[in-house]
Amino acid sequence: MNVRNIHTMTYCDKCGVTFTTQHALLRHITSKHEDSPNSAVYCNICQRVFKTKWSRATHNSRYHRN
Repeated sequence: MNVRNIHTMTYCDKCGVTFTTQHALLRHITSKHEDSPNSAVYCNICQRVFKTKWSRATHNSRYHRN
């Protein structure tokens, strides 16, 4: 962490994670704390629901290997 950014740290009110930029905080809130039916990602094999494509890919690599 750069010393000059220590006074501009922002944090998530919901989970306490800290960020050096407002943009990073907003991206975090959108991806981790907002439940939107339009952003649901489904597993094509077992129909489990995920918030992100990355989560689905991780699930598929663990549970649905050929």
